[in-house]
Amino acid sequence: MDKVEDLVQQNLDIVSVRQGEVEKAIGGKKFAKAKQLIADGIKIAETNKHPGTVSRWEEQLLQIAILENDLQLTRFYYKKFALDSHWINKEYYNKWRATYKNEAWTGIINKVIEEKTYHVKSNHKKNAWSSLNAELLHAVAPFYIEEKYWEKLFDLVKYETRLDTVLKYHKYLMPFYPDELLKIYLPALEEQGGNASDRSAYANLAKLMNDLIKDIPSGKAQIIEVAQRLMVKKPRRPAMIEELKKVTG
Repeated sequence: MDKVEDLVQQNLDIVSVRQGEVEKAIGGKKFAKAKQLIADGIKIAETNKHPGTVSRWEEQLLQIAILENDLQLTRFYYKKFALDSHWINKEYYNKWRATYKNEAWTGIINKVIEEKTYHVKSNHKKNAWSSLNAELLHAVAPFYIEEKYWEKLFDLVKYETRLDTVLKYHKYLMPFYPDELLKIYLPALEEQGGNASDRSAYANLAKLMNDLIKDIPSGKAQIIEVAQRLMVKKPRRPAMIEELKKVTG
């Protein structure tokens, strides 16, 4: 038995071997031992530059924190896993939020948004390829969406002129700001039509126009006017005219 134990100890650098020892320690409620095994495993993974392994060990630290009813550490890892990627991990975000009462959570998440905003503003370079507004939108829009801060989201979206950027937030904002969105879409649609140069682009434009008419019926006449103007401007593009007729009727 001692030989087996010695062999295990000699091979703890192997993730699967260390994992077995961690599971054994957790099963025996020897949480301090399990945490030390994981801490050493994280050091090895970081030395070997294996971020995926580090994340898996940290997930186990989260599970131990839950078992130990360590609320502070549980929140720490929920927050870390919720915000680690370029976009919010909704599963961990919701678990993190669920550890707070509504009033407390509002203060917590607003502070996170403030920190993100400050970081973007501090690091933005005036000669950067993207505008400060675009960088702010990318950084805080996920939080505005999760918290349903539609007014704050629109306050950033309204300064964007790129159609593909605005459309990312269409389904969230359309029920509340249809007319305001339409004012953004009309010139953007005309510009996209002017830049389109093949059948696929014409078809995509026509589909988008029809989709917007469906979502914002009050803008139907104005969208059709854009389509008609494009048809007049581009008389030598029969494929465009053919596709836009699907909008004008």
